[in-house]
Amino acid sequence: MVVGLAVVAADEKSPAGPQQVAATVDNESIGAAEVEREVALALKGQKLAGDALSRLRKHALEQVIDRHLVLRYLQANKQAASKEDVDLALARLVRQLKAKDTALAPHLKTIGMTEAELRQELLWKISWARYVEARSTGENLKKYFDTHRSDFDGTELKVSHILLAVPAGEEAKLKEVLDAATTIREEIATGKVTFADAAKKHSQAPTAKDGGNIGGVRRHEPMPEEFSRAAFALKKGEVSQPVVTAFGVHLIQVLEIIPGQRTWEDCRDELRPEVTLYLFRWIAEKERKTAKIEYFP
Repeated sequence: MVVGLAVVAADEKSPAGPQQVAATVDNESIGAAEVEREVALALKGQKLAGDALSRLRKHALEQVIDRHLVLRYLQANKQAASKEDVDLALARLVRQLKAKDTALAPHLKTIGMTEAELRQELLWKISWARYVEARSTGENLKKYFDTHRSDFDGTELKVSHILLAVPAGEEAKLKEVLDAATTIREEIATGKVTFADAAKKHSQAPTAKDGGNIGGVRRHEPMPEEFSRAAFALKKGEVSQPVVTAFGVHLIQVLEIIPGQRTWEDCRDELRPEVTLYLFRWIAEKERKTAKIEYFP
């Protein structure tokens, strides 16, 4: 889950120590070690270096900042776990460790955390789980489904696209490609050229010869998330703004919309994580408007 806290194995620990500060939120310090745990969780044992690792660290830092903001919101609204709740969870962990013939101190050393950091993690997990559970009622799930119906009910879009590739390792050319896509979109919007003819002329995808027609897509398959999200925000006949995916820059046109038949009850298991993410983002964005955030090298 994107909003969870990582427990890092010993071989994943970063040299960043808890004394290093990555950022402050209204003078509350966020340690570099917490950010590195988030990075390790995202990497799942894979290796990254250079610009890619730098981008991941920046994303991880923003994620940790958002988590601090959300917890602060829950505390301010008396919806966070109590000290007693954390004590009970910690005592339960100690019993589990004892059953495995180990103790808290060596466990903390193994996962690279202090007891204070572990208590903070437990505070977050308990607080957030309770908040989400209280708001994942059938009524709220149905409301979310009704607002995002085509994302869940099996709606199929018939779409065409124009792909302008960005050469691997040449991310500096992205702006140039985005500008080219914007120019093509303007030509389509003003009627100088049809979408199909523009695709035949400019697209670097195999579908160029077919006017960009790639057939049917559903919300969560088979295209990249950025592509699907943009496509499902369009009305029939509309052309998207330039959309960036791992394949390059796309312009998307919806040719036909075929409504799905699934109900919110059919989608209950899919709706819960989406509602969880929506709640997290809603609180974080709300809190960022008034928070003073400072970043440190």
